[in-house]
Amino acid sequence: MEHTQSSPANTDPMIGEVIAGRYRIESLIGKGGMGRIYKARQDVLNRDVAIKFLIPAGGASDDAAAMERLRKRFDREARMISRIQHPNAVTLHDYGTTDHGEPYLIMELLRGEDLEQVFKRETGGMAPELVAYISCQALMALAESHRQGIIHRDIKPSNIFLEDRGGPVPWVKVLDFGAGKFSGSVAGNTGVTQAGELIGTWHYMAPEQAMGEAVDTRMDIYAMGSLMYEMLTGELPFDDSNMQSFLMDKMMNPPRPIPPELGVPEGLRAILFKALEKNPDDRYQTADAMVEALLPFAPDMVGTGAHRMVDSSSSGVHAPGAVSSSVTPAPEPPAPAPTPQPSQTSASAGPFGLPRPLVLMLGLLVLIILIALGGALVLLTGS
Repeated sequence: MEHTQSSPANTDPMIGEVIAGRYRIESLIGKGGMGRIYKARQDVLNRDVAIKFLIPAGGASDDAAAMERLRKRFDREARMISRIQHPNAVTLHDYGTTDHGEPYLIMELLRGEDLEQVFKRETGGMAPELVAYISCQALMALAESHRQGIIHRDIKPSNIFLEDRGGPVPWVKVLDFGAGKFSGSVAGNTGVTQAGELIGTWHYMAPEQAMGEAVDTRMDIYAMGSLMYEMLTGELPFDDSNMQSFLMDKMMNPPRPIPPELGVPEGLRAILFKALEKNPDDRYQTADAMVEALLPFAPDMVGTGAHRMVDSSSSGVHAPGAVSSSVTPAPEPPAPAPTPQPSQTSASAGPFGLPRPLVLMLGLLVLIILIALGGALVLLTGS
């Protein structure tokens, strides 16, 4: 949402308002279900910023409880962004409330487009090297987020922004931590969200997330695997004709094969399918580990401001000092073994000692029944 395509100002009463005595609103640049984003000018620092307001697209809600939930989510997003100090995560400058009681976030103004806009404009897959490059940067932001005890929970194309800084390749920013969750543990990344919570975008949900089970940071890794698949092929990894068939396909079947004519290296396919494993224990256990696996396939990560070196003496990813212009090019990826196809289901036990495939199938049936009952209730109340 943080882009610079503006809307006409003559119908929006916010245009021209001055927030906190220093941010003068100039144009509307984005809107969504829980807020609107404006371009504003901070004259004292001679810079443009983005202001995100808690103003639902349809105007203020009469449901006080719903608005209070949105306010809490907005406040949580501010606290999360302020903790994630990373060049690949959107930067928060300020946070406050207007004289009318409307909370707002002051963020950096980004120039470029998100992956959703790219997918709408382009058909087919992206170059494997570019996919690896974009994925590395997004994963590095997620790695820092996870170290801070924060699970994003809504990685999707519109939340991966490709910033145009005038170079040959874009700079990646991870956006919108509004659906994020503070986990219970920072150091080990083992904190979980409460079972029964269904938050996120179903196209990119991990199986355990879609089932409303307790989840941890590995759900973000699954979402990145789904996003990588879409970047490489232009399609989603499972049947997306409707939500029920998509979830059934996701729970019970392996991802669609990647057509060989796309020229995706075997090693890159293996990384992608590992991220898409149905059992979280079979995926990469940390975002850092997935970055390390991807680096040989992302030569543009070397010699650019986006470069991060994996320190073999530690488990983390760190930013080096200035990178010399004579950096040795990235080595050719080692010849990989044949691509392992992801297992259809894990043999590990689920709740009550039942096989996990059976638990997934039963949970999916319950979810479909609940969706059907919800639709029936809507029809009954409407009549």
